[in-house]
Amino acid sequence: MSELRLEPSFLAKNPFGQIPVLEDGGITLFESRAITSYVAEKFKESGTDLIRHESLEEAALVKVWTEVESQQYHPAICPIIYEFFGKPVQGLEPDQAVIDANLEKLEKACFEQSAEGMTFGENQ
Repeated sequence: MSELRLEPSFLAKNPFGQIPVLEDGGITLFESRAITSYVAEKFKESGTDLIRHESLEEAALVKVWTEVESQQYHPAICPIIYEFFGKPVQGLEPDQAVIDANLEKLEKACFEQSAEGMTFGENQ
């Protein structure tokens, strides 16, 4: 699979040679956050309005938590996943110190930063 992502035809879709890639009509997108934002915008009228267009305040909170995921959660969770899954596949032992350090970052990103009233709507 990784060899296919280095083919010129795939690199034309994503110059970084990574997945995901979304092709929709005349547009090709890469980067998961861009893809999810595009899909949420495209289908906002036919399903749940995930971006919360009806409320400026709720839309702003969606953007805040999207940034938290990008800048805080993702950098903390990736090393944990690598330690638990990547290293064993490579025949290496997970480094518990790396796991513990990133669990602290993850706790700070997800739990200490959350607050009451951060849910949207009455039924969500």
